[in-house]
Amino acid sequence: MNCRHCSAPMEDGTLICPTCGGDNSGPVRNNNWKKILVITVAAVILVGALAAVFFGFQGSVTGPGPKSSYTAGDARLKSAMDTVVATAGDLELTNGELQIAYWSMIYDFLNYYGDYAAYMVDLSKPLDQQTVPDSEMTWQQYFLEMALTSWRRYSLLAADAQAAGVEMSDTLKDHFDGMYEDMKGILGTYGFETVEELLANDFGVGCDYADYETYMKAYYYGGEYYNYLAEHMTVTDDQVEAYYASREQEFVSSGYGKDAGNMVDVRHILLSPNEKKTAGQDIFTEEEWADCLTRAQALLAQWETNGTQEYFAELAKEHSTCPSKNQGGLIENIMKGQMVEEFEDWIMEDHEFGDYGLVKTMYGYHIIFYVGGSPIWYEVSRSNYISDAMSEHMKQREDAYPLTVDYGKIWLSELSLVG
Repeated sequence: MNCRHCSAPMEDGTLICPTCGGDNSGPVRNNNWKKILVITVAAVILVGALAAVFFGFQGSVTGPGPKSSYTAGDARLKSAMDTVVATAGDLELTNGELQIAYWSMIYDFLNYYGDYAAYMVDLSKPLDQQTVPDSEMTWQQYFLEMALTSWRRYSLLAADAQAAGVEMSDTLKDHFDGMYEDMKGILGTYGFETVEELLANDFGVGCDYADYETYMKAYYYGGEYYNYLAEHMTVTDDQVEAYYASREQEFVSSGYGKDAGNMVDVRHILLSPNEKKTAGQDIFTEEEWADCLTRAQALLAQWETNGTQEYFAELAKEHSTCPSKNQGGLIENIMKGQMVEEFEDWIMEDHEFGDYGLVKTMYGYHIIFYVGGSPIWYEVSRSNYISDAMSEHMKQREDAYPLTVDYGKIWLSELSLVG
């Protein structure tokens, strides 16, 4: 047998890997979870990152439906796919789309908790035959309720986006335009002949591409609109101050008092004395340090001929050895204690936009461009204010579109969660 963590060979019956020390006891996690979502949505994961957080399984669950089990055989599932099982105003959810939402909730849960999921859920046992800890609900009922309430949330947002004339981003449009072909392209890798077989493997018999596309478009389009609303919310300094004052003790106890310092944004260009040597170790020669300083001073002089932030970003992409080069050297929301000492000492000084400097650290010479900064307490308070305002907005929208569910028409597939 091989270790499930590092794939090193192990003697049969051994639980602790002698190579990596990994624990191989308990249920074996299925490495094939969510083939489709992981592979075909990779291009839009960052776009939908906030959606994944907002619509995750941490939301409220009102309680179990009337059935003790919703599991059905293949024949019943196939016949129920087009049946409308839930509505919210004019929005309709079919049983086929529900399969996608339901299993997506489960996969999100398993991927989020990783190996710890096995301590909460017996992956070798059907979900309708075990209850959520400290609850009378089965895991099947729990994930079903999460799927239903989440469907209403992202579908409402997607509908609101259309009504407001806020279009789907070009990134998402391009992704969905090519999604079917992308799925066809991975069939051979996983031993499937058709997209329908791939869908059935991840979501159960009867799910078709239209169900999957409908689910994914609403999920990510709704997530984009949520981001759009949050980013375009007007927030005044007075509102932030009042919000902070109403929760000051809570902020202080969390380390966000008004004496917590600033949160800073900078751009920087890192030049290493020798890129072939391990960064962060004091192994550079005096000659290498001297050469690095000469190059840094020359590059700084080159930038000063233009002196704009845009030109600085161009030079960072071309010359910096820091991974931030891909963002034009931009590093945002830096707080004290996060960076190497010399770098941090400079950026935490009292600077204004456009100030720049040359700083030596153990990694090399940094040319730094100060973008801006603001008190940590203010940024945290503002972020929490927006989060609470968005939660209230969603509550109002959901109250205006109550969820109506016909539990008697719901049927769910039962897929194996172990390898």
